Amino acid sequence: MPLTYHLYTQDEVAAALMFCALRGKSVEATFWCKELLDSNLVEEVMKALEEVWLYGFGIKALGWYRNYQEIFHDDQVVEEHIFKLVSGLCRLASNGGRDRSILTLLSTEVVPDRVNVCDIPAGFTDLEAFAFRAILQRKTLAAWGAVRNIEAPDAFLQNVAMHKHGIEAIKCIAMLEGEAWQRRAIVVAALCLSKEEFAASWNQPLHPILDEVVKELPEWETLLGRRARRKYRIPPECLGYTRRGKLSVYISNEKEILGSMEKPSALWYSPFWDSVAELYGGWEAVKQDAVIRDAFYEKYFPDDIPDEWSNEERAKSHGSGGSTNKSKTIQSWYGRLPAAVLWGPLTYRELVIGPVDIRAWNLLPVRRIIGPESV
Repeated sequence: MPLTYHLYTQDEVAAALMFCALRGKSVEATFWCKELLDSNLVEEVMKALEEVWLYGFGIKALGWYRNYQEIFHDDQVVEEHIFKLVSGLCRLASNGGRDRSILTLLSTEVVPDRVNVCDIPAGFTDLEAFAFRAILQRKTLAAWGAVRNIEAPDAFLQNVAMHKHGIEAIKCIAMLEGEAWQRRAIVVAALCLSKEEFAASWNQPLHPILDEVVKELPEWETLLGRRARRKYRIPPECLGYTRRGKLSVYISNEKEILGSMEKPSALWYSPFWDSVAELYGGWEAVKQDAVIRDAFYEKYFPDDIPDEWSNEERAKSHGSGGSTNKSKTIQSWYGRLPAAVLWGPLTYRELVIGPVDIRAWNLLPVRRIIGPESV
């Protein structure tokens, strides 16, 4: 598995970034983010931040995602701005800003429901009218099931967005990227927010980097390339997201960093280390030429190689498997989070999103009976 600059496994660093951001551990989350950035893995940072936002913050942090899009689509990605994004997620995690509504929509079977009579604009089909009323009445799962059967769901959602939340909702839809049904799940959940909730989420500003993080950054920069930079151990809760997590607890991946580092089973095929090897004429040159090899080790392993580290030091990045998987980990990470527009627990499973069989659904709205005491 590809290794980072300081010899952490790449997929484990990305998972650690997500986990620590979700738990509001600002210093550790930024540490893992910087490890990826120092390893020239900007795309991996983007992917990790977007996934933890989608599953763990979502519609409670639409403004954060707007800032994310602006930062990563700029001509030059500035490290400080990325750290602001990480601090932003950690602030949200510590202040009631987490939400699993989108994840729940993407992993829950839709069940039949009814909607109540309410006024909506003319011109909708029966199915579209049902979905519109479900959105207005915050019956999110019913709305999601209906939208998945509408012939032109994107045009419908644009129409509803303009009616319910106005031009800001159109801007929100326009910025979304990724798989089509994932985008539609975000939109359905966001439209089920009240006007006040949507405005609060959409208008979130990008705050400065947290003070506790600012204090650590100079030291991390000073220790770049040194063994002492390996300050934190990969949280065991992350292993389900990684290749090591699938290994038995009786199998270790420690051998990847034992012995000579220029061998194929060590640093080869790691994006960062392959780019370093190119500076020395490629891995074969590093292997065959003693002068080049000495220069390589002198610059990139100024302290010592992992073979000479203590077991405790190597355990920060390598060790036994987890006998787990991604589904279990997602359930563990997100299962207890609140869902602003849904009721009931999360029971995570991977679903193939597509049309729902709604032939048995009654699309007619229910008329409310007003009793004498209500008159």
